Amino acid sequence: MTADDPPIPNFHLRQWTDSRSFLEESQEFLLNREDVNAVVLGISKDIARSSTPDKTENFFGLVCRNEKAVAAAFMTPAQGRGAAVTEGPEGALALLAGALVEKYGSIPGVNGPKGASQSFGRHYCSLTGERSRITFEMRIHRLEAVTPLSLPAGQLRRVQPSDEALLHRWLGDFSTNTLGRAGPSRESVAQMVNASEPRAYLWCVNGEAVSTAAWSRPTQTGISINAVYTPPSKRGQGHGTAVVHGLSALLLKRGYAFCTLYTDLANPVSNAIYARIGYKPIMDTQNIRFVSTHDEPHGQRRRT
Repeated sequence: MTADDPPIPNFHLRQWTDSRSFLEESQEFLLNREDVNAVVLGISKDIARSSTPDKTENFFGLVCRNEKAVAAAFMTPAQGRGAAVTEGPEGALALLAGALVEKYGSIPGVNGPKGASQSFGRHYCSLTGERSRITFEMRIHRLEAVTPLSLPAGQLRRVQPSDEALLHRWLGDFSTNTLGRAGPSRESVAQMVNASEPRAYLWCVNGEAVSTAAWSRPTQTGISINAVYTPPSKRGQGHGTAVVHGLSALLLKRGYAFCTLYTDLANPVSNAIYARIGYKPIMDTQNIRFVSTHDEPHGQRRRT
């Protein structure tokens, strides 16, 4: 928005640097679509449980219309990622874009439901003069019961300290090839495998690890599965299906009402695999990167 734009009627933005305060005000709204809002809700909860829930550089925003919450967003620059947004009306996303520009000047990008990301991106680019580029498109799937399948021989087990080097290598490959960013540090993987309740699991055949998956972002009744990876030499044998099927069943048995996971829309194979397990698509999302026009090679500019 600019100084010449008319005011947006009935919309009001509240913002915090403390995830606990944000959750106190936004949790009811976020839980209305707990599966779709799992990123905003789950990561905010993780930060609230951390030793540093309040940092001045963080942004947590909630837009209300006539006192009713209609959109939310957060950004934690220390993670090196852009903003995450929920669904919301155009005017609400415009307010969030303006608030983030006011706080940071420029941000790396935005991730969220397809329409919301696009709307946020339009307003952000109109304020900054930057351009937007779609980095990847994902689909959110939800599962409430696993479909019985004939799985390859093997067993699911939780990672242990001796898996540190293997998991560090696999998660590095997953991050680079799937997410387009650097993988976790060796220190963070060490913390993961030595935790009292590690999030990562392995599918093992005759004692050899052949695939991995992890749980993340637990919310009130749901939990997400991510970091699904099978090394190239072990693909095509059903190991990825087995590890996701086994971990999904385990999490539901622990009392979660549903599991969610994201798939790359450019990879129809994974979408078909998860459908066999029982996952059903519920929403498409977009990750958008913002770039200065001066940073794009001549002839390579693409505006969304």
